[in-house]
Amino acid sequence: MKLVEVVGRSFLWYGTVEITKKALISWAKTCTPKAASVLNVMNMSFWNKAAVSEQLWAIANKKECLWVRWVHSYYLKQESVENCNIPANATWVIRKIIVTRKHFLQLPTPQDNLQARLATMVKGNKFSIKSVYLSLLPVLPKVPWKCLTLLPNIHPRHKFTL
Repeated sequence: MKLVEVVGRSFLWYGTVEITKKALISWAKTCTPKAASVLNVMNMSFWNKAAVSEQLWAIANKKECLWVRWVHSYYLKQESVENCNIPANATWVIRKIIVTRKHFLQLPTPQDNLQARLATMVKGNKFSIKSVYLSLLPVLPKVPWKCLTLLPNIHPRHKFTL
């Protein structure tokens, strides 16, 4: 994941995939939303956590899938994913999926169990990775001049003129 971010950072600032150490803005600032006056590049580690949480949702809801049934019968053994200990014999994928429950249990929501908290991330009948990604992003104050300088549908050379 770090290598992907390093290559993306090098390409963004220098137009090449050769790894460089120099950056004009810190990568953490580059990945914050446009409303906070930065570039809004996708944070790959947050997106990865959000994508893994979709598997946690499938396990918590006991979706009709062979893989989910195997996880329940081999690792969880009639325990809920919310209360189970991480099995010592579990593969790293299973451990990572179970560890992601920590994020949902820390969310300030009125729901008290993991399954209800995961249900807030469902849109229609599908789990929304985007909703989880947006919940992982830091909440920053919006800058008042954002609407003046970053207007959509304007030619790039005129974007920063008032």
